[in-house]
Order: sequence, then structure tokens, then C-alpha cells
Amino acid sequence: MKKTRQVKPVKKKLSSSSRPHPCARPLTMFTSLPSELIAHAAAFLPTRSDLLRLRTASRPCKTAVQRAVRHHEACKRVEFICAGERNRLITQSWENPEPRDPVASPQHIAALGRVFGGGCQDLLCMGESADVLIAISSFVANTQGRLTTLHILNSNITSFQLLEMCRICPLLTFLSVRTRVPNIVAVADEFAASISRASPRLETVYLPTHTSLSAAETYAMHFPNIKRLVVYPLNRTDSGLPTVPVRLDRVRLAVQRCAHAVDIDLSECRFPPALVEFLLEPPMRDRMTRLLVDHAEISSDVLLRLARGLPALIDIRLTGPRGGSSGNQYLGQSDFYRRLFDARPTLRKFTLPICMSSTLNDDCMREISQFSLTRIVLWPYPNLTPAVIDIMINSPIAATLRDATIYGVPAFTSEALLRLARSCPNLSDVKWEVRGRCRTLTSERDAANLHIRRNWSR
Repeated sequence: MKKTRQVKPVKKKLSSSSRPHPCARPLTMFTSLPSELIAHAAAFLPTRSDLLRLRTASRPCKTAVQRAVRHHEACKRVEFICAGERNRLITQSWENPEPRDPVASPQHIAALGRVFGGGCQDLLCMGESADVLIAISSFVANTQGRLTTLHILNSNITSFQLLEMCRICPLLTFLSVRTRVPNIVAVADEFAASISRASPRLETVYLPTHTSLSAAETYAMHFPNIKRLVVYPLNRTDSGLPTVPVRLDRVRLAVQRCAHAVDIDLSECRFPPALVEFLLEPPMRDRMTRLLVDHAEISSDVLLRLARGLPALIDIRLTGPRGGSSGNQYLGQSDFYRRLFDARPTLRKFTLPICMSSTLNDDCMREISQFSLTRIVLWPYPNLTPAVIDIMINSPIAATLRDATIYGVPAFTSEALLRLARSCPNLSDVKWEVRGRCRTLTSERDAANLHIRRNWSR
């Protein structure tokens, strides 16, 4: 009987190049987890680039990233703008009025939409060429209707393209398409009504208008959820002198239809008797909570009459006339604030004028501090002395102040800011900008105060 010879298997030695990487096993263990757990871990990745790297690791990771982008913070806001446009947006400097393409190519925009579109809620974009506009429309379509904010500027977008985008976004609450959009000149009633039907939740709308008409005089009446009525022309091309609304009938209709409007913006306006009587008519009189009169030409008697005749008013913002004009001198007089307190002592928020910095002094702040304000904005007032800190912390404002914005006031050193913070039990939001005489911070004088304020928990 012939014996069969058993052949032993040969064990191959793995070369260094074919050996598994030390990190391969942990990665395999991670990718073998359920996609729900991987998606939860992906939520802690800081950037979209990190999500892209995880997406390419395996098929379960790709599925997990698709699920994670819907709620990821890095995906909520997307911008397609050109280099330097961010600075122009911040400074409101429009030196290049022509439409321009963003840095991202059409292919890049479309690819980002396919990967991250499901998580985008806020989109800022621009575009000149047809390919870029098609890619942006594709990106909007990939948001799957989750977009709530759409800001388009410096673009050749057409009315039809804008309407199609709005139809894709039924949850849209903010829409701004008014800066350098030459193909959309002045919005007609029919077009405004179509946008309103496409995105019925819109609360803030900025669309192109005629240079002499405001939003409240043109398209505002078609958006019933608007919160603020803008009664001054946003697309002005003149020197910026105060204007007068010419279509009060349209403004009155907008007030009647926009039942949620509680703010009215009368910046850069003059106040003839007809406008004052209109503001004191119901229903606007009974629901107006905020009055904006930045750079407006308004007398102290008119302003006090409005404060007295608007029972729901709690917030006034007035920054005085443009260019350091000598108008509205009463804004730097303590007697005016005393009369304002008598007219409307329930004011809670107040933005002080900018151009009256040469006359607003401690006496004015003493009267202003009698209001139980929750928010105050101060500008570089050279006549305020260090005594203003004692005035504020020993007045009713100290018990109610929650938000303080202080721009370069010499009297507000880091030590004074710390005193104010310690004396206001409800103060939780402080914006402090140093400039002028207190521009330089030294470690010996300011570091300890700023460290205590930064680490101070209530």
C-alpha cells in the first residue's frame, strides 16, 4: 500500500510594505460601528473638511456623514463670495457695483451642494456667469427645503431664477436680494405676491425698489409675517438728505396687512405733521414696540409726542443726523432725557446718538440712568468723566441692565468696566471696544481686570 505524502503549507513572510498599518485595526473597529454612532461622533468634528475625510473612510462612514450634516454646525452657513467681499459686507463699502463670480467654481459649488446641502440653513452667494448661477440653484435644490436665510448680492440673477429658489425653500424667513442685482430693477406687486406665496414664512424681506420709494410703500404689504416696516428708501442714489414718505396710503395698507409688524424704521426721514398723525393712528400705535430714527430730521417735540402716544414703545434707536451735522442738538441736553422719562418711563432699550459726542455729558447720563434699561449703547463721548460709573451703579439702570455695548468711551477703563459688571447683577453681555485715549492696554493695569471679568461666572 502506497503512502500519500502530506504537503505542509508554506508560511509566507509578510514584507514591511504589505504588513497592516498599526492604525488599520482601530479604523476597522470604528467603521464597523452602527452608522448612528458614527454620525453622533461626526457631530464633534469641527470643520467640513474633517467630515469629507471621514466620508471617504468607508461606506458606513459615508452614510453616517450624510446623516450628520443635517444638524452639524459647520454646515449650517455656507458662503460663495469673492475675495474681499466679506470686508465690504462688514464696512458697507460698495466700491465695485458690477456683478462678480465667487472664488468657488461651478463644479465646486455643485459638489458642496450634493454633500453638505442637506445641512445648510443660511446661504450667502453671488454670481455673474450663467454656470455659477445654475450651480447655486443646484445647491439650493440640494438643501431639501431646509434653507431659512438667503442673501444674494452682486449677482446677475433673474426674477425667474429667484422665484424658483423661493419655491424650493418654503421655510425661508429671511430674504435679501437688493444689492447690485441689475436684472431685478423694481419689484412689482405681482412678483412680490408670487414670492410670498412661494415662501409664506418670510419675516424679513429686502428687494429692489425705485430709488425714491421704500419697502413699506412698495412690496411690504404682500408679506404678512414681516416684523419691521422700513419706511425709508434703501436704494437711494442721492446725497443722503432726509426724505419724506410719499405713499402713505401704501404704508397704511402695509400696516393693516402686516399684523406681526412691531418695529418701524424711519431712518433718514423728515417728519411732517401728516406722518406724525399717521404713526399715532391705530393699529400701529398700539403694537409698535421699537422706533428707529437713525440720521432722521426729527424735533424734540415730535419725538416726545411719539414717545407719549405709543403705549407699547420700549426701544428707541437714534444716532443723530449724518456727517456730524449740528441738527438735533437736543440729543446732547439733559433736559430732553428728563422730559423723555416723563413721557415714556417704561423704555427698556436705548441707543444713544453718535454725532452728539461733544455735548453728551454726565448730567445726560444721570437722567438716562433713571430708566430701567436692559440694553444701552454708548459711543466715544469725551465729556463723560469717571464719575459716570458711580452714576450708573447708583441708579435704577444697575438693577435691570443685561446688555451693554461701549465703543471707545475714555471713562470706561478696564477697572471701571469690572466695577460696572460687579454692580449689575443681570449683566450678561458686554461689548467693549477701546480706542482714542484708552486705546493701549497694559498688562500691569488691565490684565487682571480683564481676566477676572472673563472668568467671572454668575
